[in-house]
Amino acid sequence: MVKDQSATLAQLQRLEHLFPAYLAERGIDAEVMTSRRFLGTIYTDPKANAVFPHINKEGLSGLELHNKGFKHFVAGGEKALWFSRVFASDTRLVVTESPIDALSYHQIKGEEHTRYVSFGGNMSDRQKELLQSAIQKMPENALIVAATDKDKAGDGFA
Repeated sequence: MVKDQSATLAQLQRLEHLFPAYLAERGIDAEVMTSRRFLGTIYTDPKANAVFPHINKEGLSGLELHNKGFKHFVAGGEKALWFSRVFASDTRLVVTESPIDALSYHQIKGEEHTRYVSFGGNMSDRQKELLQSAIQKMPENALIVAATDKDKAGDGFA
Protein backbone atom coordinates (compact mmCIF):
# COMPACT_ATOMS: atom_id res chain seq x y z
CA MET A 1 0.00 0.00 0.00
CA VAL A 2 1.27 3.46 -0.87
CA LYS A 3 2.32 5.35 2.22
CA ASP A 4 0.92 8.64 0.90
CA GLN A 5 -0.55 8.27 -2.57
CA SER A 6 -1.98 11.80 -2.62
CA ALA A 7 1.44 13.31 -1.86
CA THR A 8 3.07 11.16 -4.55
CA LEU A 9 0.42 12.20 -7.08
CA ALA A 10 0.89 15.87 -6.15
CA GLN A 11 4.64 15.51 -6.70
CA LEU A 12 4.10 13.92 -10.11
CA GLN A 13 1.69 16.66 -11.18
CA ARG A 14 4.37 19.30 -10.48
CA LEU A 15 6.84 17.60 -12.84
CA GLU A 16 7.37 18.34 -16.49
CA HIS A 17 7.32 16.06 -19.50
CA LEU A 18 10.60 17.58 -20.63
CA PHE A 19 13.17 14.94 -21.39
CA PRO A 20 16.10 14.89 -19.00
CA ALA A 21 19.54 15.81 -20.32
CA TYR A 22 20.82 12.94 -18.19
CA LEU A 23 19.12 10.43 -20.47
CA ALA A 24 20.76 12.03 -23.50
CA GLU A 25 24.10 11.80 -21.66
CA ARG A 26 23.38 8.08 -21.23
CA GLY A 27 22.98 7.82 -25.01
CA ILE A 28 19.19 7.73 -25.19
CA ASP A 29 18.00 9.45 -28.38
CA ALA A 30 15.30 12.10 -28.24
CA GLU A 31 13.39 9.99 -30.79
CA VAL A 32 13.10 7.20 -28.22
CA MET A 33 12.10 9.52 -25.38
CA THR A 34 9.41 11.16 -27.52
CA SER A 35 8.10 7.96 -29.10
CA ARG A 36 4.49 7.05 -28.41
CA ARG A 37 5.73 4.02 -26.46
CA PHE A 38 7.25 6.21 -23.74
CA LEU A 39 5.11 9.37 -23.72
CA GLY A 40 3.84 10.07 -20.22
CA THR A 41 6.26 7.62 -18.59
CA ILE A 42 9.30 9.89 -18.20
CA TYR A 43 9.43 13.19 -16.34
CA THR A 44 11.98 15.77 -15.21
CA ASP A 45 12.07 17.35 -11.75
CA PRO A 46 13.44 20.83 -10.87
CA LYS A 47 16.87 19.31 -10.16
CA ALA A 48 17.02 17.83 -13.71
CA ASN A 49 16.60 14.27 -12.46
CA ALA A 50 14.95 11.73 -14.73
CA VAL A 51 11.77 10.68 -12.93
CA PHE A 52 10.05 7.36 -13.57
CA PRO A 53 6.62 6.76 -11.98
CA HIS A 54 6.01 3.36 -10.41
CA ILE A 55 2.58 1.76 -10.68
CA ASN A 56 0.93 -0.90 -8.55
CA LYS A 57 -2.58 -2.39 -8.73
CA GLU A 58 -4.05 0.76 -7.16
CA GLY A 59 -2.29 3.14 -9.57
CA LEU A 60 0.61 5.52 -8.99
CA SER A 61 2.71 4.24 -6.10
CA GLY A 62 6.01 6.12 -6.16
CA LEU A 63 8.73 7.94 -8.06
CA GLU A 64 12.16 6.61 -9.01
CA LEU A 65 14.82 9.28 -9.68
CA HIS A 66 18.01 8.92 -11.73
CA ASN A 67 20.84 11.28 -12.50
CA LYS A 68 24.61 11.11 -12.87
CA GLY A 69 25.86 9.12 -9.86
CA PHE A 70 22.43 9.32 -8.27
CA LYS A 71 19.52 6.90 -7.91
CA HIS A 72 16.78 7.48 -5.36
CA PHE A 73 13.23 6.42 -4.60
CA VAL A 74 11.14 9.33 -3.28
CA ALA A 75 10.04 8.97 0.35
CA GLY A 76 6.34 8.42 0.91
CA GLY A 77 5.92 6.07 -2.02
CA GLU A 78 6.06 2.36 -2.62
CA LYS A 79 8.48 0.80 -5.08
CA ALA A 80 6.38 -1.17 -7.55
CA LEU A 81 6.94 -1.36 -11.33
CA TRP A 82 7.64 1.26 -13.98
CA PHE A 83 5.82 0.61 -17.26
CA SER A 84 6.10 1.91 -20.78
CA ARG A 85 2.79 2.61 -22.45
CA VAL A 86 0.72 -0.49 -23.13
CA PHE A 87 -1.05 -1.18 -26.44
CA ALA A 88 -3.53 -3.92 -27.31
CA SER A 89 -1.30 -5.03 -30.21
CA ASP A 90 1.67 -5.80 -27.92
CA THR A 91 3.01 -9.35 -28.26
CA ARG A 92 6.29 -8.99 -26.34
CA LEU A 93 7.13 -7.92 -22.78
CA VAL A 94 10.70 -6.91 -21.97
CA VAL A 95 11.57 -6.98 -18.25
CA THR A 96 14.50 -4.82 -17.15
CA GLU A 97 16.22 -3.85 -13.93
CA SER A 98 15.88 -0.10 -14.60
CA PRO A 99 13.77 2.12 -16.85
CA ILE A 100 16.98 3.33 -18.52
CA ASP A 101 17.73 -0.28 -19.49
CA ALA A 102 14.28 -0.46 -21.11
CA LEU A 103 14.92 2.75 -23.07
CA SER A 104 18.33 1.44 -24.17
CA TYR A 105 16.86 -1.91 -25.21
CA HIS A 106 14.18 -0.15 -27.24
CA GLN A 107 16.77 2.08 -28.90
CA ILE A 108 18.91 -0.91 -29.88
CA LYS A 109 16.17 -3.35 -30.89
CA GLY A 110 13.33 -1.01 -31.84
CA GLU A 111 10.90 -3.90 -31.91
CA GLU A 112 7.27 -3.10 -32.67
CA HIS A 113 4.53 -4.43 -30.42
CA THR A 114 6.86 -4.48 -27.40
CA ARG A 115 5.98 -3.15 -23.96
CA TYR A 116 8.52 -2.64 -21.19
CA VAL A 117 8.50 -3.03 -17.44
CA SER A 118 11.21 -2.32 -14.87
CA PHE A 119 11.44 -3.33 -11.24
CA GLY A 120 14.09 -0.75 -10.31
CA GLY A 121 16.84 -2.90 -8.81
CA ASN A 122 16.17 -5.41 -6.06
CA MET A 123 12.79 -7.08 -6.39
CA SER A 124 10.41 -7.47 -3.43
CA ASP A 125 7.77 -10.18 -3.13
CA ARG A 126 5.13 -7.53 -3.90
CA GLN A 127 6.98 -6.61 -7.10
CA LYS A 128 7.17 -10.27 -8.08
CA GLU A 129 3.37 -10.47 -7.74
CA LEU A 130 2.96 -7.33 -9.86
CA LEU A 131 5.33 -8.71 -12.49
CA GLN A 132 3.44 -12.00 -12.57
CA SER A 133 0.22 -10.04 -13.11
CA ALA A 134 1.83 -8.04 -15.95
CA ILE A 135 2.94 -11.28 -17.61
CA GLN A 136 -0.51 -12.81 -17.23
CA LYS A 137 -2.04 -9.78 -18.97
CA MET A 138 -0.01 -10.47 -22.09
CA PRO A 139 -1.76 -12.30 -24.93
CA GLU A 140 -1.38 -16.06 -25.30
CA ASN A 141 1.91 -16.97 -27.01
CA ALA A 142 3.48 -13.61 -26.10
CA LEU A 143 7.25 -13.53 -25.80
CA ILE A 144 8.63 -12.56 -22.38
CA VAL A 145 12.21 -11.27 -22.50
CA ALA A 146 14.42 -11.01 -19.41
CA ALA A 147 16.77 -8.14 -20.34
CA THR A 148 18.71 -8.00 -17.09
CA ASP A 149 22.35 -7.17 -16.46
CA LYS A 150 24.99 -9.80 -17.24
CA ASP A 151 26.09 -10.22 -13.64
CA LYS A 152 25.20 -12.42 -10.66
CA ALA A 153 22.18 -10.30 -9.65
CA GLY A 154 20.91 -10.04 -13.25
CA ASP A 155 21.25 -13.78 -13.75
CA GLY A 156 19.29 -14.34 -10.54
CA PHE A 157 16.50 -12.03 -11.68
CA ALA A 158 16.33 -13.72 -15.10
